[in-house]
Order: sequence, then structure tokens, then C-alpha cells
Amino acid sequence: MLAARSLIETVASLHSFEKELRPALESEDLAKLNELTLHHSFATKDKRMLDEHIGFEATNVLTLVDKLERQFEIDGLRDGYDRLSERCHPNAAGHYFFFGMLDPDWHNHLCRDKKQRSQSQYSSWGVLAPWAGQFFACSLG
Repeated sequence: MLAARSLIETVASLHSFEKELRPALESEDLAKLNELTLHHSFATKDKRMLDEHIGFEATNVLTLVDKLERQFEIDGLRDGYDRLSERCHPNAAGHYFFFGMLDPDWHNHLCRDKKQRSQSQYSSWGVLAPWAGQFFACSLG
């Protein structure tokens, strides 16, 4: 799941970079090419590094994922990304609900070999499958 989520982030980031880079390449603007390369290579959210002018402020990855979804009309990309994120984080979805179910009557967690819900809704393929063709086409195009 981490790899699937990282794939979405990487494609969104590279698409953003390519979109900014294209005009600089076409105009042969070396200063702009250098600036964009540095910005995308050394982007950070670390305030200390930004204050010391060590890096460039990173764009939030959710912004990049949303732009990718809109531009290529990939319905459900952000929703799929959010579901993968829920499974990757140390919370109820990532720790408990992936391996069992909460029994609301007894207020305890039941671990089960077989889930009562469709397993595909929890797998990374189950999240990626609905729009995988569009996603990979835009990452290669």
C-alpha cells in the first residue's frame, strides 16, 4: 500500500515538474531550467531549512494529486489516495480494521481470518484498479 501511494505521489510530482519544465525547455531558458530543477530536487516543508535558505518550499502533495485528477479526469484518484493513506497511517484503519472488525456491542476487536467485507476494498490493487489505465497512460504520456 505504501508503494501504491508513493506511485501516485511520484506521478503527480513528476507531472507537475514536467508541466513547469516544458516552457523553459522550449525557450531554452537555462536560468529557469536550473531554478526549476533545484526547486523540485530540494523541496521541503522543514521550517528550519527554509529559514536558513537550504531548500525550497514544497507544494503539498494533496495539491499535486488533485491537479492530476482534474487534468486527466481520473475520477476517484484523490479518494483512492486518501484510502491508501488511511491504511498506511497508525490509526484504526491501519492497525485494527485491516485485520478484523470492531464489535460495537462488546466494545472489543475481533481478529478474523476472513473478512465479512470485500477484501478488494482494502488492497492497493482494489484502490488502483478502477483508474489504473488512465493513471499509467498519463504517467507515460
